[in-house]
Amino acid sequence: MQKKEVGKLLGLKKSYIDYLIREKWVLPQKKGQFYNFSEEDIERIKLLRVLKSLHVSEKDVKRWNKQEVRFDDILAVTETKLNDEVKKLLGALEMIQELRTCCTTSQMIPVDYYWEKIRFSKDKDSKEFMGKFELEDISDWAELYVNTYCRKENSIDVKEYIYDETMKEKSCGIEKYSYFEVDDCRCHFCGKEFVSKGYICEYPIGVYDSHEIKTIKNEEAE
Repeated sequence: MQKKEVGKLLGLKKSYIDYLIREKWVLPQKKGQFYNFSEEDIERIKLLRVLKSLHVSEKDVKRWNKQEVRFDDILAVTETKLNDEVKKLLGALEMIQELRTCCTTSQMIPVDYYWEKIRFSKDKDSKEFMGKFELEDISDWAELYVNTYCRKENSIDVKEYIYDETMKEKSCGIEKYSYFEVDDCRCHFCGKEFVSKGYICEYPIGVYDSHEIKTIKNEEAE
């Protein structure tokens, strides 16, 4: 089965399949300019997507792939990380429920009390509220603007083009980088095709922190 057929079968972007080949996650046979994917290759791609959906880090998957750790080990590590994140989110949820119970308007909120609680406090169950202020919501991912050949700005929805994610524990929670590559962009103004790639950073998870986008020529379209 060729790359295009695999993408259609599994609902995956060409850029993600190219990434798997480039990083040697799958090793399809190459005949001329085309790759031929076996059933084993397809099953492996499915497994990698499952692990990605379960937030297993690429670093842990690589260690498992090299047989440095057992499969259950990487699941256990991910389970611990997710449990920690859930506990922190529960801290925020508890505070919201408390506010809704006692404060029907913003004027009723004891701001200084909650300010100190956000910055410093942990409850006895280690349900930490991670306060971070004046950050854009992650929903703003929906459209990022890039400059193309004609120096006009185009909006691109990158959510469907994310091919890899990495996570790192930091002082205020988990920092998450999502890497994307959009290989079928077309400028709304001049009509030329281009490739857009880069990353989006959430810190903590669910809160937009920063992003980087690079625009390059689409050589296949020229």
